Amino acid sequence: MKKILPLVIGISILLTGCNSTPNYRKVSESEVSNYQSQITDFRAGSYSPHWIQPANKSEKCEMLIEGYTEQPHQGTIEWDGNCKDGKAEGLGKISVINGSVRAFEITYHNKGITDQLYYLWVEGTNNVEFGTYVRENDKMTKKLQNHASLKPNGDIDSIYSQGEQSLTTGVFIGVVRKNYANGFAKLSGQFGNLRFFGAREFFDKNNQPTFTTWGFYDMNADKPDKYIVVKSKYGVFHQKWQFGTQKENVTLPESYTDETLKVSIQASTLVNRASSAGQLALAMKQRYDSQNVTPSTVRTKPDNKKPELPKGISTGTGFFISNDGYVLTNSHVIEGSSNISIILHGKSVSASLVDHDPSNDIALLKVDKVVEGLPIELKNKTKQGTAIAILGYPNIGLQGNEQKATFGYVNANSGIQGDTRYFQIDSPIQPGNSGSPMVNNQGVVIGIASASLNQSAAIKATGTLAQNVNYAVKIAYALPMLINHGVDYIEPAKQKTLDKTELIERISNSVVLVIAE
Repeated sequence: MKKILPLVIGISILLTGCNSTPNYRKVSESEVSNYQSQITDFRAGSYSPHWIQPANKSEKCEMLIEGYTEQPHQGTIEWDGNCKDGKAEGLGKISVINGSVRAFEITYHNKGITDQLYYLWVEGTNNVEFGTYVRENDKMTKKLQNHASLKPNGDIDSIYSQGEQSLTTGVFIGVVRKNYANGFAKLSGQFGNLRFFGAREFFDKNNQPTFTTWGFYDMNADKPDKYIVVKSKYGVFHQKWQFGTQKENVTLPESYTDETLKVSIQASTLVNRASSAGQLALAMKQRYDSQNVTPSTVRTKPDNKKPELPKGISTGTGFFISNDGYVLTNSHVIEGSSNISIILHGKSVSASLVDHDPSNDIALLKVDKVVEGLPIELKNKTKQGTAIAILGYPNIGLQGNEQKATFGYVNANSGIQGDTRYFQIDSPIQPGNSGSPMVNNQGVVIGIASASLNQSAAIKATGTLAQNVNYAVKIAYALPMLINHGVDYIEPAKQKTLDKTELIERISNSVVLVIAE
């Protein structure tokens, strides 16, 4: 990744000399919120290490599991490395099986304790994390981490996030790249509590800078918030925003602009450290692959065959989010297909692929029909414990073509490894539910369901039935795609709480079967 420190230094001269808003209301230092209080409300809890014996080892071979939660570890752990003096030792791979989820981590162990370098991924995804664990005072406290997408052969495709994450506060400091249909943005600063503070640079498709903002961003809505500085071809402006809407032009105190530069520079420094750690982690994985791994054990996607479907055809679920025929589904539902259609009112309707985002597993389709779109929740944060319903077309070869509804709750506002793009849910979902709308009890879409392994696959892998630990992409991560393509999506109005029967009747006409060939 290109270093951005020289750019940030150049920006410093620009901001401290800014006099483009001299006649606007002057904001006092007391009006500007401390960015650290906005970035996180995370409470890590007490450090709770415990030793675990891998299930596949007959001899004593313990390894230390570290974390900042009082909840006991769940699932089955296996270790394919060596053992020495009753502890895991050397280079190896940890396999964690928890219900329908299977995760892997390649790392070194020294007397049962993870020794810095790691490379981890979750089966069924095309994203990996790698870098270095940082231990201080005999505790794991930080990670120098890199996040990357994978090519079909398992090689690194592109790195989209680099920096340092605190395990005690949850704050990530570094640089994140976000791709859009008309270019990309590079965010350099601090991330936490679905908020960002720092510098956000926008580039067009030709990698040419278009404009830059410094200050707060609401990551849930992907929009500026509170006080920001904007630099474009028209000049430099200080502004106040709220929920993505500009409220007024102002003049910000120099201390605030200095703070944005300080955070951006800190992020750039940590990117360099994370990049170095990442290179070592990739070299470690290369060594592991050459010594231990066969192709069948390193694939990152499960071999889930759709029952009773012709070769080359896959199915999933989609739902309308506008009245003029825009459909959202999962990116992996249509991946590699050349012909996409939906079943609407019992008839096949051709659908065009408008855009897709493999990193967040979201795809946008369009059909030439007047339909009934579902409202989507973009402003209010969904709370843990919220009642949900999922409607889709699971396992049509086995369960038939009728829509199936399941119900449950939001168990957590983050997914595997604390990934804040996802909800953890207990509503049962199966292959074919991919792309199903996850709605609250007012019929408003709050997430997009992702398919789980089926029960037979879970029994074969773990010897037990799969538990209700499933995941859904938060609907807010579809917003940039909708904005870029001018989708007239529907925002929720005040509605009454519906019982389950009313709820399914309300949304059923907006949920469709997606067929990809």
